[in-house]
Amino acid sequence: MHVLTKMKTGMSNGPFQPLTHLPFRRLFTSQIFSDLSNWLDLIAIGTLITYQWGLGAEAQAAFAFMTGIPWIVVGPLLAIWVDRWNKKHVMLACCLLRIPLIIGFILAPNIVILLVFVFLKEVLDVIFDPARQSAIKSIVSMDQLQEANTLSQLSVHTSKIVAPALGGFIAAKYSPDMVFIAEVIALLLASLFLFRLPLGEEPVSESASKGKKGFSMSEWTVGIHFIFSNRVLLFSVSMMTMAMYILWMYDRLIILWAKELDLSVGDYGVLLAAIALGGVIGAFLVSPLSKIFSNPLNMMTIAGMVGGGALLVIGIGGLAWFTAPFLVWWLVWFGIGLLGPFTAIPYATLLQAESPSNTIGRTVATVNALQNSAMLASPFVGAYLAVKIGIGSVFVIAGVTFFTVCAIGTWLVKSLNLIPVTMRIEEDKVS
Repeated sequence: MHVLTKMKTGMSNGPFQPLTHLPFRRLFTSQIFSDLSNWLDLIAIGTLITYQWGLGAEAQAAFAFMTGIPWIVVGPLLAIWVDRWNKKHVMLACCLLRIPLIIGFILAPNIVILLVFVFLKEVLDVIFDPARQSAIKSIVSMDQLQEANTLSQLSVHTSKIVAPALGGFIAAKYSPDMVFIAEVIALLLASLFLFRLPLGEEPVSESASKGKKGFSMSEWTVGIHFIFSNRVLLFSVSMMTMAMYILWMYDRLIILWAKELDLSVGDYGVLLAAIALGGVIGAFLVSPLSKIFSNPLNMMTIAGMVGGGALLVIGIGGLAWFTAPFLVWWLVWFGIGLLGPFTAIPYATLLQAESPSNTIGRTVATVNALQNSAMLASPFVGAYLAVKIGIGSVFVIAGVTFFTVCAIGTWLVKSLNLIPVTMRIEEDKVS
């Protein structure tokens, strides 16, 4: 008998509708504390490396590398066991095992030891994410997946606002070590809500059903094969991977763009807050505005076209072709943040809806590996181009590329008749 039951299907009553279902409410609450922990982590480690140890760009680059490499190398391998194991147990174990590693951050005597703990903690994050997405799919009915992912995005973007303020206050008032203590408390609270999550029977992978316990190459490649066999998934993964490569090409250049426009460090911080605030408000708008689009793939591509246009404006401003008051730039970056959920939420929904329950862990891990490879490669491309042709030109290239690819994507959705499973379900209801 399934103890972990899916919520009843029905018409959507807004983005908060999934919270009426107790299992999802507990899962979502645990994510709030987990996301807060992750963003506190970035702030505390960055402060420790730069301010307390006095290390420079090389140490920060090593930190970024150690956070990115597990998603690419380790994630697709460990996802095999994520598909086999009970998702509640996986998520709970990941939260609890992160705690001694965070304590290790406090005790680490140098950057080398610290990076070892960073790598191990990131491995647990790599396992946690596909387990969480699989749990959402198993708890939430198909017609509520978008609302569930809206709430997930709200948690992420709100954490981007709350964590820097909270972490910065704690680090300034006390020390980076106290930020780590706050992170431990957040993880304990996340674990508490996961512990109260009902224990359900999980769909087992094909290998588990056959009694296999080891690793096989055929299992490892399931995620890759499934993505290429599903046209809707291949399209959405390709679009999102392209978006991540463009994002990481200019992301590290935003502060340099602000400096070229004679904006202060405080102004730069305000722009980052504008992006995060835009993400929160955008997440609220996805559900009501999604009714305008007959196909969620079109919502992704059109949002990308508008975002490409915004990046083009930013790039032209960086080239000093025109000047604008700070409020204008605040609004443009706010718009960039606002558009993010219009791609991220339908993308996460499609990924969950199109993937079979017994292989979703491997599918998500494969996608994460593709997209996180951008974090390692694209910043170097952006830095090279910035030196050769200027920072503003990098944003122009990013904007034009994004707009062009998304315009082609909009045409492909129609010409190839790409219809997601969520649309087919709605059509069946109507008929």
